[in-house]
Amino acid sequence: MMNNILLTRPYSSIWFHILFAVSLTVASFPTLSTGQDVKDAIYFNIPYVDGICVRLLNETHVIGCQSDRNGNVGVLHYIENSTSLQWLLQNGNHPPYIAMLTNKMFTKTVIDQLQHSEKISGFVYLFNRNSERPDSSSPDYTCPSATSELYTNELAGCSAAQWNPLGSGLRFRDFNVPLFLIDMEGNETTTDKLINLCYRGFNEPNVDRPQPEFPLCSVELKNHNFAAVNSRVCYRRNAMGNIFTPLIYCLPMGDWNVWGLLGDRVVPNDRSIYVATARVDSDTLFHAINPAANQASGLIALLGAIHAISLLPQRPENLMFLFLQGESFDYIGSSRIAYDMFKGKFPVPERKDDISYLPDIRLRHLAGVLEVGQVGFKGPLWVHTDPLSRRNPDVNKSVSDIVEHLKNASLNEADKQLPLPPSAAQQFIKRDSRIPAVVITDYEREFQNKFYGSILDDKINLGVPDTIIESEVSKRLTNLSTKVANTLLSLSNSSLAGSAVANESMVRDLLYCVVVNGSCELFKGQFTRKEVDGSTWNKGPLSRYTSVHRGSTILFTAVLRRLVASWLGELVANATTVKECNALGGGNDKRVSYTAGGPSDRTSDDPNAARCYRGPVFMSPAVSPVYDPVNYPEVDPDSAEFNASLSAEFPSWVESSWSGDISMRIFLQSTSRHQITLLFLGLLIFFASFVMIYFINSNANLLFTPTIPSEVARTHERPVVL
Repeated sequence: MMNNILLTRPYSSIWFHILFAVSLTVASFPTLSTGQDVKDAIYFNIPYVDGICVRLLNETHVIGCQSDRNGNVGVLHYIENSTSLQWLLQNGNHPPYIAMLTNKMFTKTVIDQLQHSEKISGFVYLFNRNSERPDSSSPDYTCPSATSELYTNELAGCSAAQWNPLGSGLRFRDFNVPLFLIDMEGNETTTDKLINLCYRGFNEPNVDRPQPEFPLCSVELKNHNFAAVNSRVCYRRNAMGNIFTPLIYCLPMGDWNVWGLLGDRVVPNDRSIYVATARVDSDTLFHAINPAANQASGLIALLGAIHAISLLPQRPENLMFLFLQGESFDYIGSSRIAYDMFKGKFPVPERKDDISYLPDIRLRHLAGVLEVGQVGFKGPLWVHTDPLSRRNPDVNKSVSDIVEHLKNASLNEADKQLPLPPSAAQQFIKRDSRIPAVVITDYEREFQNKFYGSILDDKINLGVPDTIIESEVSKRLTNLSTKVANTLLSLSNSSLAGSAVANESMVRDLLYCVVVNGSCELFKGQFTRKEVDGSTWNKGPLSRYTSVHRGSTILFTAVLRRLVASWLGELVANATTVKECNALGGGNDKRVSYTAGGPSDRTSDDPNAARCYRGPVFMSPAVSPVYDPVNYPEVDPDSAEFNASLSAEFPSWVESSWSGDISMRIFLQSTSRHQITLLFLGLLIFFASFVMIYFINSNANLLFTPTIPSEVARTHERPVVL
């Protein structure tokens, strides 16, 4: 018995020997002792990605881009000309590849060839706004928003006019691989590593190395999106999440329309309100990167007209202005506001007895719609009308009256047989064909803009200077703002018709802030110092991407509302902070709004100092009724199901949620044979270690000197050996 005690080993467990062997291995390889060091030695992380393509869905389509859950990996190939393109297509023997494209090569033709080759696992667009550009690049359809247009007869589907003949439709393609954007301006280190270190250092074919061999420089793109199938299925999955792993797969797209009503706030007469409108949003292939300079020209021109009217000593009666969000996605904003008017739910869906509201505004109250579209390019301006509604003599008379006012202002009437171009005006006529409507553009039969819906539709495309100076564009838009303002005054029978003059300095500021630099003083001046510090003011123009609908607005919409409120509102002297201004808006009088603005003194020590404006500027939801079960209970909020009639009639776009670890990194990749060899070598070492540990454990009596446990030593000073 005692002998057994003497031979007992206190740490004889096999796990001790496993840990001991592992610790010896780690101690023998100091580099492996910190996994972070090994990872950094293998990968170089691209610190900043300027843009990504994400997945969007409606009830019938899935569009956009995404990676596998663990990312997509491929050998980097730089396509800067047709020679490098043909090499990949014909001689690239190490797929998959990540294709890195320049401005000139980022076209539908090139992308089609690459995807059809089945050698591509992702794209990187190396964007350089100052380099050579393609002759045209429009990722929208040749007939934008055709699925939600007014026409269903011989005029449907752009059969009478191809408005965007250069459209490729890339924006509505399901790439099913990731697409990243790197802006070369300001990212010289990143582009140098991608082009010179990675591609030219390892992958570029040349005379001495016509077929580069491993190791090759590869790229991993990670941007996994969660939504799938269509918007109906995705939205239903949102309601099926469990409490242990809550996950929102997608969210409905939308924001807020900004609108206002000038004149008496009494019940309007039928056909008494003229609506001046322009779209706010735009979209490109890349999430929230949408300069859309020429699309913004109509917005700037209408803002200039409203500013000119605000300077007059007397405001016109029954004039409504409307800035629409979500128009890039089947007219979310205009279709919603037209439907609200149709259902008697505008400006508020439900009224309470103890609160004063603006009177209902219904479609029958609208005397006409004047929309300002793309108007930035040089040349004549055209006035478009709807040939179908003009078959009604009364409508034709009203439309002719509006057209005549604009022709007197040197605008041209487009061919009367042409349909309306893509515009919000179609959505109002769709609900009530007796509404007279006109659309002002810089084209008659097809867009002048050869980069419609592209990130190349920027300041260079429109010819806007980098500083706030007079330019041909600013003069054209100022001139149009004056004409639009006086036309609206004439239509509303104002005694001041003809006296409005747009402020060219304001139009220059607007043009610079919207198209060149969103962090300008005009825009930042609409916020308190605390709000400015708490917002993201990126270089370049502010994003006008609609994004997903939430309680708050996107930054540009907030700027727009505050800017117009500062022009049309009255300063409230006793409200000097945002909190005090918002408190006034919480009262029982909803016939006016209270909108906070920036402080009069930007050097004030109080970061919450603000001005407060009392005026006629409001917001209404720019979200499809399909996703508004509160105001449209046809949608069952408990099941999160769509109403079939609503989803067929209205846009149902959603934006997918995506993994938070969006990343791009480069590394050297060995051959598959080398990787398999390393794998089997690792497995061999792994199993050999078990054999070694078993041997050590079995022969521990011989390898290790037995020790006497301390408890035994104290009890038996002289152990007896039997």
